[in-house]
Amino acid sequence: PDEVAIDLPIHPVGGVGIAGAAEAAEAAEHLGDLRRLRATPSRISTGEGAHAFDLILVPRPAETVFVATAPGPPNAQFADGPPCSFLIRRASGSGRWIQVYAPASVAAVTVEEDGGTMTVHMEDGATECVAWDAERLHIRDRTGAERTLTGSLVAPPLAEVSHPRPPATVTCPLVERLPSVDEWRRVIPFDAVTELGAHHYRRSEQPYEEGPPFAAHVAVFAVGSTIAFAADVTKRPICMRAADAPDPVLDNEPADIHSDGMQCYLGVDRWAGYLLVPDRSSDRVRVRPVAGTAGDERLATGRWTTTDHGYTMIVTVETGRLLEAGQTFPVNVVINQMTPGRDRRAGQLVLSGDAGWVYLRGDRENPSRAVIAEVV
Repeated sequence: PDEVAIDLPIHPVGGVGIAGAAEAAEAAEHLGDLRRLRATPSRISTGEGAHAFDLILVPRPAETVFVATAPGPPNAQFADGPPCSFLIRRASGSGRWIQVYAPASVAAVTVEEDGGTMTVHMEDGATECVAWDAERLHIRDRTGAERTLTGSLVAPPLAEVSHPRPPATVTCPLVERLPSVDEWRRVIPFDAVTELGAHHYRRSEQPYEEGPPFAAHVAVFAVGSTIAFAADVTKRPICMRAADAPDPVLDNEPADIHSDGMQCYLGVDRWAGYLLVPDRSSDRVRVRPVAGTAGDERLATGRWTTTDHGYTMIVTVETGRLLEAGQTFPVNVVINQMTPGRDRRAGQLVLSGDAGWVYLRGDRENPSRAVIAEVV
């Protein structure tokens, strides 16, 4: 669409040398010395010595070109390299960007575009020509030799614009006392319990149907000023990570993500997350706040026990305020899955139901994808 502007960054390793008038422009936080060029340059030099080359631009209608600085390529110790200057080409609507790269020793004088053909005129009078249609690219070099490139990709159909779905809701019943870990299914009303299965599964590798049986019943309920998360998990065998097990250092995630266990998120005041792993030698639960959230391990506790089909767990989080009927707040529950012989967790069941792939977001639940709990 004409109102959509596209920025094309160009990052030559040696930076760019710009000749011509420029004026300061408002820079983003990660850019420095952003300047707007008053005219699109036809030739830009970059690099030095044997690494020097020229960049020749064919301006688009109403195109704007900026030059800015940003950290250069990292050094051998992965520290930021010295700042390098680079280009940003900005244009609106549909169109084509054309730019020609040539060693500084090759004098490419001008570049012309005529419909579906681009011609490079050399200083000595020779020309090189590139022509294209929907399926092929035809190249004729300065000696007259011709080559044809094929294998263009079929453009995917345009996806329909999706509108944000309204958040799902769950009831959060008020109960008089905190039930024991093995009785919560009998105390919490049936309609306040959500069954998690294939629709709620995030896979790491195998799809849900090809793995061992893995399901859960989860509930969120309130006791005074405490929010409780309960899960009854169907899974065999249980694979709990020991507290002193070596950290596998995988996926920028905490070690306890690679274990059977549970994650709880709530946003009574601020978005707080907790990662919980049962202790194999007791009924206690190991609590770790999720980095980047307001989770405070002093406010969360948990208990667990094994069952004939897996395990069950209750986690409580103190909110510091009396919870009353009609109050609403965002929550999410994640059940982590580990299987024997693996270093990395296999998958997750997620209350919000956003199934797909887990990759690097194992403990980074977004509050915008949360479920709304209503106290009743």
